[in-house]
Amino acid sequence: MLHGGIVASVIDEAMGIMMWLNLEREREMLEARASKGLADGENPNRVGSFTATLDTKFLKPILTPGSFLVTARYLKKEGRKTWVGAKIKQHQKQGETVCATGEALFIEPRASKL
Repeated sequence: MLHGGIVASVIDEAMGIMMWLNLEREREMLEARASKGLADGENPNRVGSFTATLDTKFLKPILTPGSFLVTARYLKKEGRKTWVGAKIKQHQKQGETVCATGEALFIEPRASKL
């Protein structure tokens, strides 16, 4: 079985990668708008968000050796706070099983704090 600490780390990393990829996409869109003179006071130098809290629920063991699928999605955003959810699924004897879920709060630091 996969150790619970590794499960939590995988969930956190999947959510962090999703947040980073979306930040990169936002930067590209901002650069495109800036090149057209449309970016008014928007900050292209944001550093991204950091995990503030992580709640992991262990539902079934993740069997090893084996593969699993991790998915992450936005739940909501309020100012500098973003809530994200994730699931780890594994194909087991009884079919595809949700083995663990996670929910995290990511916070973007204030520009003056960097």
